[in-house]
Amino acid sequence: MFGRHHFEPLSLSNESKGYACYLPSVRVLRDFYLRFIGPFQDHTAILSARVVQVDHSLKVSKHLGKLNSVPNLAAFHASVKEHCESQFLVMIMRKFQRKIIAMLGAFLNFLETYRQRLVKASNDNRNDIDPEPDPTLVLPSDSAIHVLSSVQQVNARLKYIMNKIPGDKEFYVAIDTEWAVDPHTRIAGPTALLSMTFGREIILIPLVKYYRGGKLHLPRMLLAFLRAPNIRKVGVRVSADILRLFRDCGFTLENDAPFSGALNLGIIAKEAGISTSAGIGLFELCIRVLGRFLPKDPGITISTEWELDPLPDEHIRYAALDAYATWAVFKAISTLTIGKRVEKNKTPPGTRISLLSTDYSDIIAFGQISLDQPSEHGGINISKSRILVNISEVVQPEHRVSVNPPSAVQPEILSSFGPAPFTLVCQVRHLRVRAHISDLPLMPQSASPPTKIKKLNQASEKQ
Repeated sequence: MFGRHHFEPLSLSNESKGYACYLPSVRVLRDFYLRFIGPFQDHTAILSARVVQVDHSLKVSKHLGKLNSVPNLAAFHASVKEHCESQFLVMIMRKFQRKIIAMLGAFLNFLETYRQRLVKASNDNRNDIDPEPDPTLVLPSDSAIHVLSSVQQVNARLKYIMNKIPGDKEFYVAIDTEWAVDPHTRIAGPTALLSMTFGREIILIPLVKYYRGGKLHLPRMLLAFLRAPNIRKVGVRVSADILRLFRDCGFTLENDAPFSGALNLGIIAKEAGISTSAGIGLFELCIRVLGRFLPKDPGITISTEWELDPLPDEHIRYAALDAYATWAVFKAISTLTIGKRVEKNKTPPGTRISLLSTDYSDIIAFGQISLDQPSEHGGINISKSRILVNISEVVQPEHRVSVNPPSAVQPEILSSFGPAPFTLVCQVRHLRVRAHISDLPLMPQSASPPTKIKKLNQASEKQ
């Protein structure tokens, strides 16, 4: 009996009842296994887990120990936590190497004897080590969140902003929207919140109160703001967000002025060489561009509470952080030359570069444009489409490069050039300018003090 399931035991061969000498089929054995293991899988599926790294190697085992020049182990399986603390080590022994059993027994005795002492030493060593900076993206401590809760507040604030914009100049603002989603049916409601920022001030505009008769009736200055083509609305898939907002108002492209000025952050990232897809999300952009983790609480992301008035504080901070993350990514990309194509005779020597794969999908090496650009190197003519590069770091050593001596039958793999640094002739079209880390905007290194949320009311507005 396993759990609630009962199985008839195998009987003797001379008994007339039961299985006798019958051998169960593969299907019977599979069903038995699934019923047996099912409750355990259900239990383990709901257990909490930390990040675990797993590696199965057939190479490491060859170097762990040999007997008469023959490896003792066939394979080596290891698992570690996020701090490289060993979870388990599995060493698969070859059948004919029986002498290794004594060695493994001594190894286990060693662990049993010194385990507590090793753990204590490990913890003691950590006391003098400064912890790594928290990689989580947080709002700057001097940022301010303003929740505009009335038509007068929205009109006054946006009118002030638009009056400061020169008529012939473009003004950039990060835009994000939120809407309610039923966690059970996954049915999404209309746009419930519009958030925007262009610096330290983050403006949130709840929209639920502006719905009448199933249509969204936006304040006059907000409509002008959304329709102004010189106000560039930057965001991830912002074109879809603005179109959704446009349709929530009951507008049609045939009869009404469109909401214009959308600037999709995914397209900018793709053109900069940060992503191969324009559909990249904000979470991934924060990691690639800012080196920060953008927290996403599923209980807030998929929630019907976006339609509450007033909004809960945790939803306000969630929306504000998304808007700030969009702005921070946009500023980082726009102020760097990262991802721009290398132009021969224009991109200066010494420029840090990334070498892309032939299909432009991955970075395979890093380096700098060589100070010397001779007409020939290693039997390769350096034409207009080629450039000499000093490779300082190889990311994918087994990747094949496309520029080789004419006598080569196949492209050579990067590892065949030896350890970095080395000089390589590359196709100009495969190079992208790489950013200096010091050029990146400074992100908060740890959790900042709670940013004040200012929910404006009629009294404060008159003052």
